[in-house]
Amino acid sequence: MHFHAAILLPAFGSLVAVDRLILAELSYVLRSVYDYDKQDILLAYDSLLGDDRFVVSDRSLVERTVKLFGSEKPLAFEDCWLLSLKQNGNVQSVATFDANLAKRT
Repeated sequence: MHFHAAILLPAFGSLVAVDRLILAELSYVLRSVYDYDKQDILLAYDSLLGDDRFVVSDRSLVERTVKLFGSEKPLAFEDCWLLSLKQNGNVQSVATFDANLAKRT
């Protein structure tokens, strides 16, 4: 995947801004459309975060989310995002119907 993104970069110039919403969508599409497992999705995130040509908004929060995504086995990326927001103090509480996320909030 990183290879395909790197091919497109020259068309956009030297830097590409990546919003956190795109990162959540990336996880969803790789999982549901392309049947990537969690380890492959983590590799995609690591490749993106490791490439200076991608400018990621809220980078430290995204890095925390990716770390949680790798360590919290039953949680999806978007659940890890909510957990990161709570752990970082950005939100006071998280209301969810997801039992696995509820145990961690």
